[in-house]
Amino acid sequence: MEHSKTLKEYAEFVARVRKYTDDSKLELTEALQKAIEDCVRSNILREFLVNHGGDIVSILSREISIEDYVQIREEDKAEKIADNLLRNGVSKEIVIRSTELSMAQVEKIIKRINKEK
Repeated sequence: MEHSKTLKEYAEFVARVRKYTDDSKLELTEALQKAIEDCVRSNILREFLVNHGGDIVSILSREISIEDYVQIREEDKAEKIADNLLRNGVSKEIVIRSTELSMAQVEKIIKRINKEK
């Protein structure tokens, strides 16, 4: 970092984002916006952040949404597996251990199966 001004400034930007998410308990989007404003005022990555700050916030916010989407998809798959296991007589305790779903989620699936009968 000693040899690259840009890398040093980028490290400062990241440090400020972390500070705002950790110390101020801001959501990522708010922390990014605040760090961008601070860095522009402090002449840190100024030109880049003025031109692309909005894109940075948008992209990083979208990445969080993608992670959430992946988690939801994995949970959907686990629920389908649980449904199949329960319909085939596997105990709810084994289903919970196998799918890592909560007791409430498994009981909801059992209720749905019982309604269909």
